[in-house]
Amino acid sequence: MVFVPKGKNIRTRNGCICKNLYYADDGRKHVKECADDGDDGGAWCRTKDKCGYVGRGRGKGGKKMIRSYDYCSPQSLISNVFADAPTLHKGWSRYGENYFLYNLIGIAIFYVIFVFAVPYFLYKNKYSELLEVYLPNFDLLATAVSFAGGPTDKNIFQELYHAGSGNLVGFFSSLMINYMSLMGIIYIVAMYAKKSKSIATGLGVGLVMVLLTYLIPNEIISYVQGEVATLLRDFLHSKHYHPPIIYIIVVAVGLGVAALFIGAEKAILARHKTFIDPITKQIVKFGKGRF
Repeated sequence: MVFVPKGKNIRTRNGCICKNLYYADDGRKHVKECADDGDDGGAWCRTKDKCGYVGRGRGKGGKKMIRSYDYCSPQSLISNVFADAPTLHKGWSRYGENYFLYNLIGIAIFYVIFVFAVPYFLYKNKYSELLEVYLPNFDLLATAVSFAGGPTDKNIFQELYHAGSGNLVGFFSSLMINYMSLMGIIYIVAMYAKKSKSIATGLGVGLVMVLLTYLIPNEIISYVQGEVATLLRDFLHSKHYHPPIIYIIVVAVGLGVAALFIGAEKAILARHKTFIDPITKQIVKFGKGRF
């Protein structure tokens, strides 16, 4: 299912504001907030101030004009909501007033809480084993927190971890989160290889961490959050895309799913001699036999 937000001043994927009234190609006046007409990009709307995706068309009386539109919901691979749209026109694209300021504040909030405060708490309280598996999972936490762009129409988490971002703020934010997660994996692999004095153990730990950190969890978290949000929105009869109460509950669910993956990583690594070492030793032996 795809969210179709209702109401005035709806913020779109790129921080634009939907028009509530526009003229179609046939010159007739249309009242349309945000709708899903079967397009691969999902729900969309005409936008104000030439923001978003820009093209040329005809307005009232066949008059030539610049028209802009944008998609109303965030992208999700599982629900096949892809933006199959032209590239943002450099001369016309805008993100709305203070859009980047709000997103920089959102990124700062994420770093203060999840990158500094939580690891510091785990370190000070000597939860060393939990800290080891926490550090490679910043991407899971960012996926959960960035649901629907944030709790308000300011979309403060829109650029936090957005693979399809078309600006440098979103690009560098995603880059740093992925980089920190990969550094966490590298640290764990090196540590287990040194402790066990075994390449096989280090290889096995790396295989598990990459699988449970990058290849599986993020899409599952996004999917579960989308389904929970849909149920809550129907239950509360909410006309708003993501009111704060729904955002808080959905993010809590997403963080809970992330915690399950982190717990699974911790349990598997604690029993690596049983679950990992036998398999990776066979892989190493096979490699030596062939090369």
